[in-house]
Amino acid sequence: MGSETLKDAVAKCQAAGVAFETLVQSGQVAEAITKAACDESCKQIVMGTRGLGGVEGLLLGSVATQVIHLTEVPVTLTK
Repeated sequence: MGSETLKDAVAKCQAAGVAFETLVQSGQVAEAITKAACDESCKQIVMGTRGLGGVEGLLLGSVATQVIHLTEVPVTLTK
């Protein structure tokens, strides 16, 4: 199921000649991202955000915020 979800992104990266690897895991999202970054010796994590901000962001929490707090790897967020 995860590989199917990535199909469009993989095609775009291939068409652009961008070097990439895919990794599909399950579990708590922030913890899985943090563990994968550590296991794969990643030098950086780049994540997209929905940019909820304010009260909505505080109430719902954010995977990106959790990752920032859980990892020692630099995290770049895009909107």
